[in-house]
Amino acid sequence: MHKIDTPSADEGQFVDKDSSLGIDGTVVDASWLNAVQNEICNMIEGAGITLNKQSVVQLRDAVESFIHSKSLKTVVHASSVVESISTTVKRVSESFRITQGCTLDFTSSYKIVSSDGSGALSLQLVNATSGVQYYLLGSVLCSAGAVENYRVVVKVGTGGTSIPNGDYYVTLNAISNGTFPSNFMFRCEGVVSRGQA
Repeated sequence: MHKIDTPSADEGQFVDKDSSLGIDGTVVDASWLNAVQNEICNMIEGAGITLNKQSVVQLRDAVESFIHSKSLKTVVHASSVVESISTTVKRVSESFRITQGCTLDFTSSYKIVSSDGSGALSLQLVNATSGVQYYLLGSVLCSAGAVENYRVVVKVGTGGTSIPNGDYYVTLNAISNGTFPSNFMFRCEGVVSRGQA
């Protein structure tokens, strides 16, 4: 990027035309216009957004994307001493934003604490607006007394998992494979960060 540097500019500043004083005004050259255009396009494409001639909000969306992805953000920190397994879905996190190019890093730990039954436990991403599930974070078959740990790291967007931009939350899904009720404990933590998986 550079300031306008044509002969009709005034120390990098634009000058208005004033016929009464014989001032023609600043001539804008292709070099400056291309520099401005390329700066804007590089910002938009750097956020993983495809240029669209019909859109007038892509620069705004790119800036929002970079703001949300500059630092690590804890998005899940949930745990339970005892929960009852059933064929149900339990929301375990607040909403958080996912944008193209970010990396999801989630860890979870499960334990069946009752002596009967077993179950499949999983963490899943759910779109906070539509309710649509986009990615299975982990499915673990638990047996009584055993501690099961799971970690998943995945990149969102080009070369990774296809998840639309938006606000999401995490649910814990529990399906019993044995006698009801079976009790379990769980812990899950996660971060969303900018960068490669």
